[in-house]
Amino acid sequence: MTTTPQSDSPDLPGLFAAPEPVPSTKRRRACEPAPVRQPVAAESNDLDLIASVLRTAQRTGYVLVGDGEQVWRWVSRQTRQVERVGPPAAGVVAQLLRRGLLARGGHQRIRRGRHEASARSVLVPASTRAMTGRWGAYHRPTGGAGPAVVPATTEPAPPAHTATSTERSRYGW
Repeated sequence: MTTTPQSDSPDLPGLFAAPEPVPSTKRRRACEPAPVRQPVAAESNDLDLIASVLRTAQRTGYVLVGDGEQVWRWVSRQTRQVERVGPPAAGVVAQLLRRGLLARGGHQRIRRGRHEASARSVLVPASTRAMTGRWGAYHRPTGGAGPAVVPATTEPAPPAHTATSTERSRYGW
């Protein structure tokens, strides 16, 4: 947007006042693609799903198809066959791309049935590979995440130990 000067002077109106915005006449050309706006999905904190997506990205790999960057998984790299992933995994791939834990790579030719298209590969940076290696070394606690449940007993609790006179004198009780 451009601005036009304003004035407080009676003979030159609009010279020193605050500028007023003038609508821009520039339009998007028909040959220019419209900007793609994707809705931002809710982020996941499911570490099992995130670890599974990172393992798949390292082993078989993902590709991004089209302007909407639909997430597809390699089935066979020799025949260039791909298959679409489910919404939870696709959301995690988009989340990891936004966070910088995955990166967009070069263009690849892919095939789905008899159809061919171009897609961008998804790369796993060395820092993310190192992070997943550290995750593999961690041991999960056994039991459960919730509070411990104490089973109800029908027997009364045993009496507490009472100190004898020799124990009291020895330890200064």
